[in-house]
Amino acid sequence: MSNSLDATTTQTLVTTLTDGFDGYRLAADKVENQTLAAIFRDFAAQRDIFASRLISMAEHEGTDIEVDGSALASVHRTWMSLKDAVTGSDPSSLLETCITGEEHAASVYQDALGQPISEPLRKVIEPQFNEIVRAKATLQGQLVDN
Repeated sequence: MSNSLDATTTQTLVTTLTDGFDGYRLAADKVENQTLAAIFRDFAAQRDIFASRLISMAEHEGTDIEVDGSALASVHRTWMSLKDAVTGSDPSSLLETCITGEEHAASVYQDALGQPISEPLRKVIEPQFNEIVRAKATLQGQLVDN
């Protein structure tokens, strides 16, 4: 990438996106409501596309990005599984868990956008950030409907 800050920022974002992808796939597999399952699958695919775009950009600049979720996300998925065992795949509980994940992702993106990153990277992550904010709003709307 054009600088080490870009590489570090990209790695952090890809890790966050991988966490989101894994979390949404897990939520889609657990929820019985097919409408919610489709929303979760769509957001998983979106996170995969976002990560792929960032990885491609990094590789083009000669930077290797590790594609692996964080330890924190593993704990979060374990919590989701535990909570699921108690609530029986309650859609509201899964939505709340996904909203928490989106809040974290938005925070990571805000931190990245607050850094002196390159303009090419900024142009990629700003629209991604906006989509994450929209995803959170969509999930909150679904929570009200359930």
